[in-house]
Amino acid sequence: MVALGYVLTWLTFRSFSMAILVGVALATTTFNYHVYSVPGSVVMLPLISFLLVFGYCQIAWLRTAAHSWVWGAATVVACVLFALAYEGWLDLVPLAWIVYPALAWHFRRIGDPGRSRRCLLLLGLVTSVALAYTTIKVLFGLGEWHPLGGEADLIFTYGRDHKLLMFEDILSSFITFFFTTITTYLPPELFSFSLSLWKYGPEKIVALQEGYHAQAAHLTRYNHLFLWRYYAGIRLGSIPYGILEGCQDLLQTRQCVSPRVVCTNDKYTNRQPNAPDNQVAADARSATLGLSGLPVGYRLDTASLLCRRSEM
Repeated sequence: MVALGYVLTWLTFRSFSMAILVGVALATTTFNYHVYSVPGSVVMLPLISFLLVFGYCQIAWLRTAAHSWVWGAATVVACVLFALAYEGWLDLVPLAWIVYPALAWHFRRIGDPGRSRRCLLLLGLVTSVALAYTTIKVLFGLGEWHPLGGEADLIFTYGRDHKLLMFEDILSSFITFFFTTITTYLPPELFSFSLSLWKYGPEKIVALQEGYHAQAAHLTRYNHLFLWRYYAGIRLGSIPYGILEGCQDLLQTRQCVSPRVVCTNDKYTNRQPNAPDNQVAADARSATLGLSGLPVGYRLDTASLLCRRSEM
């Protein structure tokens, strides 16, 4: 898995720094401890490996114009292998419904309908495989793979009369896994759980209540034990707020930051229109790169590199 992540990252970005960063991250990620302590979770290694292959095939398919059918077929095969690895692959489905339509809209907006169609085909591929996977699991896999009362028991076994319980189970799992995901690499002391429970212990906290409401003293312990749910709600609420703020800024502003050349002297403004090419090249070498606001839709080509001081 580590070697595969390193190789595919280098093939994608052609950057050894990025490849080393991904390789180190995969080698030191926290789920490795769980894999070593719980033998059954070793399935995480092929799951992530197939995910990396699936992602690379998609990128290659979107990049390649000639012989695109080869990468298209490879993408289908990688998606099927990814789905067969472990049921955790279903986490990709909601992300696909966010990313693929956005990419399709982007490519169509810039005048690339071919890549836009490929993004929609990817969305259809992931969705169709997920529907087939779920149908087979529900109809044929309950007895062996999802025994009643087992860890992998599905919510469908609650029955149609308990849809509210199904919804709350899904909501609880979503908030829990969301909080676990974003706090994996954060310090535990950074609003992840009750620090007082960790420092003083539940017995000390209950004793400090001085016998108040003794018949419900156990709720004091539970209050500190589940304090992390408040932090989870705060973090979960900040995500849609940040997305909304970003969308509003994107729709309201007419300026975007794009890389361009910032002139360090007046050579460009003083240069005559009929200046020789070698002087233009020398002036270009004396410029430094920076950031400057460019209107949306501004074409950043060779001519735009010859910036004027009035545009700074």
